[in-house]
Amino acid sequence: MQLAVKARKSEVKKRLVREREVVEKVISLRWSLLESASEGEVDEVRALVRQGVDIECTGKDLDSPLAEACGFGFEDMVGGTIAPGSIASPRH
Repeated sequence: MQLAVKARKSEVKKRLVREREVVEKVISLRWSLLESASEGEVDEVRALVRQGVDIECTGKDLDSPLAEACGFGFEDMVGGTIAPGSIASPRH
């Protein structure tokens, strides 16, 4: 019985590690999107969205990529470049 419990704990731990890795990757990609938008990097923003990063994600201050782009003076990016639904992505 104890071997079964240990095996189950080991399986759960491995699953949790994998899930944590996925969450960390998603957070990293979202951070990259927000950063790229704030720096006016249109091609990088498009590439990240095409990879499936949510264009409507928000950072810790709840700003979206659109807000980041505008806040740093890249309003021209908003006019169709990174507006929701403007980039072909797996979500749209």
